[in-house]
Amino acid sequence: MRCDNRGYEYGRLSLLLLSMALSGCGGLTGFTGVTGSFVTLSGKITDADTGSGLSGVRIVFGGNKTTTAADGTYTFRNVSVVTRQQTTVTVALSVSLDQYDTYTQDITFTSGDSLTQDVPITPHPDSGTVSGKVASKGDNTPISNASVTIFPVGTEETDPEFSRRAFTANDGTYQITGLFPGDNNLKVEKSGFLTHGATLVVFAGVNPALEDIKLVPSSTSVHVAGTVKDEDGNRVSGATVTVGGKSTTSGPTGAFTVNDVTVGLQTVKVTATGFLPVEFTTEIESPPSQLTIVLFKSGVEPPGGPFNLTGKVTLSNNADASGVTVTATENGSGIVQDTATTGADGVYRLFVPPSNYTVRAAKVGYQTQQQAVTVPPGGQVVSNVNFTLTPTAGPSSVRHTAKPAPRHATVSPHASRRK
Repeated sequence: MRCDNRGYEYGRLSLLLLSMALSGCGGLTGFTGVTGSFVTLSGKITDADTGSGLSGVRIVFGGNKTTTAADGTYTFRNVSVVTRQQTTVTVALSVSLDQYDTYTQDITFTSGDSLTQDVPITPHPDSGTVSGKVASKGDNTPISNASVTIFPVGTEETDPEFSRRAFTANDGTYQITGLFPGDNNLKVEKSGFLTHGATLVVFAGVNPALEDIKLVPSSTSVHVAGTVKDEDGNRVSGATVTVGGKSTTSGPTGAFTVNDVTVGLQTVKVTATGFLPVEFTTEIESPPSQLTIVLFKSGVEPPGGPFNLTGKVTLSNNADASGVTVTATENGSGIVQDTATTGADGVYRLFVPPSNYTVRAAKVGYQTQQQAVTVPPGGQVVSNVNFTLTPTAGPSSVRHTAKPAPRHATVSPHASRRK
């Protein structure tokens, strides 16, 4: 999935104080034991190269907003930020301005303190600026203090050279600046909600605003439907299907519905008389995708575990393609969902939840390659994601970037078994 609308208004700056002590409760409405801590914060926003004050900068401090004066100074006087009941509070400060790198820092204070925080921010010419809003799916309530991270495809979320992070204000808005143009990963996190991941293309300068990001509360329950089939495509009735601890039985057409399944990563188990049992984990979303589950008859040697992403690796100088490690890293979360090692034929098979992935093929002595691949929902198989690795000529500092999925990659109607 790509976000087609991107960007933010030029010259905007966001500064947010986030109570890290809220982890565990997520700042959700109805949480008990939360109190307002009062603090006065003032300082000056300057260009790190010239030392000049930056005027008209938008600053958000614990949901409170202001803009810098002509000389770059700002003041929040005795404002309230929400924290747990404790004397000392550690919070995160984030600062962003178009054509400057986003800046973040933890700050510790005691309720009633008067603090001075001067922030020099580093110019980043020809970088991109992205903005948008985060809200709760369903009631569309703005979500404050959500973490929004953007980093180039092919890099790590934790790499400070490339990754940029900011926090949402009380109205749910965010802004991230100093972004590298090209394909980027977007990750949004907030305690009490499912993590949201997507990919987007960032252009230099101010990009059009993204569509609102709707986070699903982690307590949400959905009805998960699907079909059970055998390896020949025949419907299997009477199969026991368990998703997230809730069970049901497939009907005459192989169809089933499991009610009241909590969203998030859940274990799926399927058993049926005369068939080998199946067990795997998958991400249950809201609304949930249809599940297509394939069972193999008992007494027949199964062709390995289930897979829905497959291809072949070829070595340019060796007919034996064994020992190549192939990984599927989810773009939004940065999680390696599955890994396989090729045999002599170079074939690999992975089983991953529906999402956008960076698939990498690596072997010592060869140049690593990677491709951007989308695995659709419904148990469909993405095949022909192939690689040809060439020997390395020597040490290289070139950072590989994701390539588009090959035109000859094909999608089959249901997940298969690993061979």
